[in-house]
Amino acid sequence: MPGAWCASGQSALGRGQRAERLIIDVLRECATVSGTCRLMRISWDEAWDVMDRAVRRGQARKKANPARYLGIDEKAFRKGHDYMTVACDLLGGTVEFVAQDRKTESLEDYYRQFTAQQLERIRAVAMDMWEPYFKATIKHVPDAAHKIVHDRFHIMQHVGQAVDKVRRQEHRELFRQEDERLKGTKYIWLYREENLPDKHRLTLEALKATNLKVAKAWAMKESLSGLWNYLSVGWAKRFMKRWLTWVKKSDLTPMCKVGEMLSRHLDNILTFCRHRITNGAVEGLNSKIMASSGGRAAPEPRALQDRHLFLLRRPGPLSQACMSTGTHAKPGRTVIKCALSNERLSVFVARVLLLTPTTTHKACESQA
Repeated sequence: MPGAWCASGQSALGRGQRAERLIIDVLRECATVSGTCRLMRISWDEAWDVMDRAVRRGQARKKANPARYLGIDEKAFRKGHDYMTVACDLLGGTVEFVAQDRKTESLEDYYRQFTAQQLERIRAVAMDMWEPYFKATIKHVPDAAHKIVHDRFHIMQHVGQAVDKVRRQEHRELFRQEDERLKGTKYIWLYREENLPDKHRLTLEALKATNLKVAKAWAMKESLSGLWNYLSVGWAKRFMKRWLTWVKKSDLTPMCKVGEMLSRHLDNILTFCRHRITNGAVEGLNSKIMASSGGRAAPEPRALQDRHLFLLRRPGPLSQACMSTGTHAKPGRTVIKCALSNERLSVFVARVLLLTPTTTHKACESQA
């Protein structure tokens, strides 16, 4: 009887592990936790408990080392100005840290996890030109002045916004004179020339031939995109000085303002020549964070406000390492501790995305 009881207990344990594995697989594939709850006929609390256990196992195995190439970005949730700071490993494509707000202290909490020797491991940090992130990185990362790379996509976004302001101002002026040439042309000026749809090319060529202010601003935007082809900091600096002079002499107020901003941050724009990294991976992970909320506020599980939230790496096969509480083989790379307990951020509880790319399902079953 005792033997039978043990065998039955082991069998029940195996069934529990397989059931949990199935729930995690469904969580990984579903867009929202609520969808998994409906498919698996489980409660929100039960789904959360499965995620929580899987993440805790992954976080316990994670080595305390900063990423060599780090991406820092903020993510706005819902409408308004409520933000969270996201730090990502650009090579691994994983979220390393999430914190409330986008203050200097928000990012400092990430750097404080590591020793000075560990922080020397960081080779480059991609970020936008948000001053609190810059200050936190300068304070904690050795030789950060030569490692910070202002993200080129954010830079081109600022320039594109300036071009659009020029267009709107000029359109109002022309409209008073019953000239509607610029009506409906907003996105024509925002496209890169090589990406412009063929149906708009004739319109663009006709407008470029005129003496429109927006055409001059567009030419400046297109010219700036050539900066990212330079490999030499010296030649890139010469290019930027000529471009900034052109912008300053244009008397286009929005372009002059963005030129002044780029001039202030020029040194860390030019570091792109040495560290050719961008925040594209961070933007993709931000989209996953948003997807986890299902586009609406998530139900509140019990004591959710008191739990740490975690995000896991992009999808991968489930292994025994994730399912078992015993000893196991060296796992794959896992992700983050999200140092949040704010109730409003509960909408960003990420669905489980599993990561350890070893050990087959057969090995899982054999343990049972």
